Amino acid sequence: MRFVSVGLVAFALTFTACGSYAQEKGTIPSLASSPVATSTAKYWRYDEIQFVDATHGFVVASSPFRFLLRTIDAGATWQVTPLPSDGEVRFFSAAVGWAVADRCVGGGSKNSPPAVCAAVIARTVDGGVTWQELVEVAKNWPWYGVSPLSYLRFVDIQTGWLLQRRDPCPAITCDDIYRTNDGGMTWRKLNLEPLSIYAIDATDKQHLWATGGRVLLFSGDGGTTWTTRMELKAVDWHSPMFQSIHFADTTHGWAFAFDIASCSASNCDGYELYRTSDGGVTWSKLTTDGWRGLCGGILTEPRFVGSQSVWIGANHGAGGAGNRWGVLVSADGGASWTCHPSPLAFRTVQPLTASRAYAIAEDSADTDLMLSTDGGTTWRDVPAP
Repeated sequence: MRFVSVGLVAFALTFTACGSYAQEKGTIPSLASSPVATSTAKYWRYDEIQFVDATHGFVVASSPFRFLLRTIDAGATWQVTPLPSDGEVRFFSAAVGWAVADRCVGGGSKNSPPAVCAAVIARTVDGGVTWQELVEVAKNWPWYGVSPLSYLRFVDIQTGWLLQRRDPCPAITCDDIYRTNDGGMTWRKLNLEPLSIYAIDATDKQHLWATGGRVLLFSGDGGTTWTTRMELKAVDWHSPMFQSIHFADTTHGWAFAFDIASCSASNCDGYELYRTSDGGVTWSKLTTDGWRGLCGGILTEPRFVGSQSVWIGANHGAGGAGNRWGVLVSADGGASWTCHPSPLAFRTVQPLTASRAYAIAEDSADTDLMLSTDGGTTWRDVPAP
């Protein structure tokens, strides 16, 4: 890993042999000059949605500049602020959150030097109104606008983890885990080689889960040591890989796996959902037979409310030719499912309660922010602020 000083602010950096890095605080340039969109909803593009509780939520949108929509009343009203980030945004509470942004210089024309880009981690303590740069990680990244940092996960305002993509990347997934104990000011790489990590989740400072291909990993000491808790076996051509891991608490968790080779022109069948009720000691495979023929297309990452309510959106893609989209909902932790069909292709679903959920859905080329108050049966547009 190498570090440089780019952009508008110079930084003093230190690097130690144990794999940690630190940096003096920088400040995001003033947002006062950033344009604020005044267009109607059809000109907005919605990218991410997250609620930290039943009333406080955030939506990332662009038009074409990136903005943060914030609500403190479950979506009755929204506040719009410019967002100095083009990567992942993750909030721990209604006030504290982190964002990943790319900073690039050069590459503006065919005669200019190649762009030199850096991934910046920023933090807000006022609900996204202002942001402060914490650390800038230099990179030579071959895909402009795609950050090497992802999966920001914090269990309190000091302790968190993220994934960093290796470059060059010799495999399909090649991410390393880093941990911070000071709110994102410094980060330390956790030793997991030769495994590559695809997704992570944590329930507290010590209990951390990670997916690595067909392997599900657990750490009881915050990421210092790891054990394998489950490994999927390839059967004939069927080779599912873990896509996500989520724990509602220290006891109840789910692992979501998918084999993209199972997709046909009209549907995708190679999904597997596993559940634990004893903190990951044992896992049971839940039936997904009800998914086939109900909600077509490619399914999105499951979202959860507590230990029983599970929501999954159906999106278009390789398996979406039949336009049989909608939302899959389970009220019993994934034991049984109901598909609520829709002409919209759902990119992500964010449930607040067992009956109330927000979603980002696509209609032709537009994305819409949608709301359901009846468990996903019907949806309505949420007007742009």
